[in-house]
Amino acid sequence: PIMTNAGYASILKRNSRKKNKPSMWRHCLRVYDKMGELEKERRTDKRGKRIKVKRSTAHHEAALVAASKLGLWEEALSIYKRVEKASLASKNNVAATSNADGGSVMKLRSKNIRITDNMVLSVVKASVKASRIKKTTTKAPIYLDSVNDAEQPPSPEETKSNRTALNATM
Repeated sequence: PIMTNAGYASILKRNSRKKNKPSMWRHCLRVYDKMGELEKERRTDKRGKRIKVKRSTAHHEAALVAASKLGLWEEALSIYKRVEKASLASKNNVAATSNADGGSVMKLRSKNIRITDNMVLSVVKASVKASRIKKTTTKAPIYLDSVNDAEQPPSPEETKSNRTALNATM
């Protein structure tokens, strides 16, 4: 069966809010990407009625939550930029119409997509989690600053000169 925007939103919200379920978070991002593909193509149901899939604020927010839990800061930032671009487009899509009293009334031509506090928080959480993941998985040695030069790692020039000196003595 063909799913509506509300159906996609409930799937995204449900899967992004799961605790300790990275597979569900990844599934949430896959569904979000699938929605992006469906937005571009035209689809009709059995009766010939056109079905329009369009991501809204709820869809973007759920995808950002999933990306933040996975620590995918680049994905979170790209989603955030997409939302920012869409919110600017919807602000520019405001039309002024005049009412019976002669005053003007601002009306939106399309659904308003806006940046929420949770979106910003999710991008920050994704960045923090990614930095923690990188720190714990890095195999490179960690050098601490100290006053004594003997504790500092040798510079590349020093290691090269030490190798040539070692080879000359042999």
